[in-house]
Amino acid sequence: LHALVQVAIVAAGASIGKEGAPRELGALFGGSLSKGLRLDISDRQLLIACGAGAGLASVYQVPFASALFALETLGVSWKLKNIVIILVTTYVSAYCARPIVGGQALYLVDKVTIDSSSFMQAIILTVFVTPFAMIFGYLTKKASGHRITDKKILWTLPFAFMILGGLSAYLPIFMGNGQVLAQWLFSGNSSAYLPVVLIIKCLLVCLLLRSGAYGGTLTPSFALGAGTGYLITELFGNFGLSLSPNLGMLLGATIFLGTTLNAPLTGMALVVGFTGTGGVIVLPLILASLLSRIINNKWKEKV
Repeated sequence: LHALVQVAIVAAGASIGKEGAPRELGALFGGSLSKGLRLDISDRQLLIACGAGAGLASVYQVPFASALFALETLGVSWKLKNIVIILVTTYVSAYCARPIVGGQALYLVDKVTIDSSSFMQAIILTVFVTPFAMIFGYLTKKASGHRITDKKILWTLPFAFMILGGLSAYLPIFMGNGQVLAQWLFSGNSSAYLPVVLIIKCLLVCLLLRSGAYGGTLTPSFALGAGTGYLITELFGNFGLSLSPNLGMLLGATIFLGTTLNAPLTGMALVVGFTGTGGVIVLPLILASLLSRIINNKWKEKV
């Protein structure tokens, strides 16, 4: 029921991700199966992680990124046995779900080429995007940690949806988990009000989580990262630097996902899987992931 309510809330237009429900259902079935087989604790934990990864892989068709998610985010040890079992689970899950959800990339992105300036762009965006990603991650964790769960939810959540509905009446792009916003940007669109749109989108995610809604922050992080990467790329373009907007959006999304998930490899793999990009394009993405991780670690050491 909890998972179904999450799906209903996202379908109603909530500014949160839908990946929480399939992860929870996968973990639930993994836990029940391992209990029925009377496995020991370590194997039960592995099967629960496999279930969560399988849920993510089936919905978004990103089996490799989902395996990395299980290893990086869920704390599964990097043993050969665990890696093989998780990879088999996520790829089989994605294959079984493909006839229903389709196998095409989640976002349509024009072909991106890289050159020597792409690595400079990766460094620039990492320095400027990472702080915004850290702020968003902090705010969403605070909102989730203080989520309203008592009877006050009967008025706080409807009130939050009224705010969302009122804003969406003027700008429908606020509705949903951010997928439409990200695709709008990848399609070559922009607006002078994009900074305001991104700020409001961020606040709406936090408002809904604080008001009692349950859901993920994966797709909102992708959209906010793509938007921030685009803005900073355009900003430096005004100073004479010829940088790729599409690459800037991919880099921004990579940095945001890696920071909010605390999993740089997963963030990079999700961006590649969501957009269907690959080849040498992953090199600046890897650089951005590593540099962003270093910045995050340095900040954590200071605080």
